Amino acid sequence: MLTGRRGQLHSIKQHGGLAPFPNRAESEYDTFGVGHSSTSISAALGMAIAAAQQASNRRVVAVIGDGAMTAGMAFEALNHAGSLPVDLLVILNDNDMSISENVGALSNYFTAALSGRLYANLREGGKKVLRQMPTVWELARRSEEHLKGMVLPGTLFEELGFNYIGPLDGHDVRALVGTLRNVRKLHGPQFLHVVTRKGKGYAPAEADPIKWHGPGPFDPVSGTIFKEAASSPRTRRSSDSGCATSPSVIRASSASLRRCARAPAWSSFPSDSPSAISTWRSPSSMP
Repeated sequence: MLTGRRGQLHSIKQHGGLAPFPNRAESEYDTFGVGHSSTSISAALGMAIAAAQQASNRRVVAVIGDGAMTAGMAFEALNHAGSLPVDLLVILNDNDMSISENVGALSNYFTAALSGRLYANLREGGKKVLRQMPTVWELARRSEEHLKGMVLPGTLFEELGFNYIGPLDGHDVRALVGTLRNVRKLHGPQFLHVVTRKGKGYAPAEADPIKWHGPGPFDPVSGTIFKEAASSPRTRRSSDSGCATSPSVIRASSASLRRCARAPAWSSFPSDSPSAISTWRSPSSMP
């Protein structure tokens, strides 16, 4: 919508229509081409490294969703970025069904404080002094982790080398803009955790985010989703249906039950089924 393609969104995946992924031939705003998810951090890291080599003041931002964040490629990029002195901001858009309990007045206060320059300067200055006293340094480090851990779920990203900020209510525009302005002044890898609600602002989508993840054509007034022709089922639905009716076929390659279990097809498995385990396997003879 921000790149001038709002009027063509209905043509995604249609013949002659928009591509479902960034395509450099399609828009000057698509800075790289890709055919799958979880690539934003890797691409942004490359741009940040190039900016550093050119002594440029450019700020590179990667936005990634909580679903894409589960891929190994995303964590490989985080692991690499955290070891480099590059100005990179990773924004995690976490819309996993509901606003986290940590997102409130107290958490927003800590988020604003931890993204400020004063805190950053004190933190870096304290490191230089305390590292001369290993015992005190370790105590201070653990104390900071403990304080953050009480209200912030960012220890993992801190360990990867990022300065973790959040979680922040992504629907609070004023707080979000203020935090981004603070983060822009910081140097090194930064990680901003933004929590949003899927379908926010449209009641039917808020009530059933899974159903409305990719509903196809629908009436925005009544919320009625137009059924697809029976002769052209979607591949995803067909494969989901096949798996749901043949649990014995699933035995060799792993798939994430966390995401699949919420899909309609997976819900047909009885809760006490021996096949309903955290890792699914399909026969080794399958491609």
